Amino acid sequence: QHNFTTPDGRGRSYVKYKPLGIATASNYPLVVELHGLGACASDLYSYSGWTLVADQNNFILVTPQGVEKSWNAGRCCGQARAAKLNVDDVSFLRMVAADVLAAEPGVDPTRVYFAGHSTGCMMAQRMALEASDLVAAVGCHAGMLMVPPSSPAVDSITMPSGYKPVPVMEIQGQQDSVVSYDYATVLRIPYWPGAP
Repeated sequence: QHNFTTPDGRGRSYVKYKPLGIATASNYPLVVELHGLGACASDLYSYSGWTLVADQNNFILVTPQGVEKSWNAGRCCGQARAAKLNVDDVSFLRMVAADVLAAEPGVDPTRVYFAGHSTGCMMAQRMALEASDLVAAVGCHAGMLMVPPSSPAVDSITMPSGYKPVPVMEIQGQQDSVVSYDYATVLRIPYWPGAP
């Protein structure tokens, strides 16, 4: 586990998995996998299968930890999006990527990918929008970036100048009762899909 303090004084962490085969490789990718609401970074190693995929495909896997097991991913969900906490997860995830790139000179900085489940998927898509200079592509499931037409400050997601389109693959199940396939509700709260 890697720990550091963000500029807002908050202690944050991430877990890094480096396959043995990478020792002799160069220009390999970095995949940042974001947990869903209520989960944690270390859980992903026990149930997701990501370490096997990293072993087979020679990439470094990083799983950051969200504040209160959540992400400030726009309109949804959990404590990290509360205005009183003022969590800047975009800056935090940029710091995580920079930390790994500095420690692992073999990582190709043009091959930084984000993935996630549920609110982790939402946060990965937010990264594609607000950090398109960093993110090569996003692949995620059971979540989508949500931005209401008239956002209060806590929901604020901005498209920065210099934004460039980022490929996004999103998988959504038709039987999902939490994040509905038809984009009608999330946790019974109406929302608007907002990924460009």
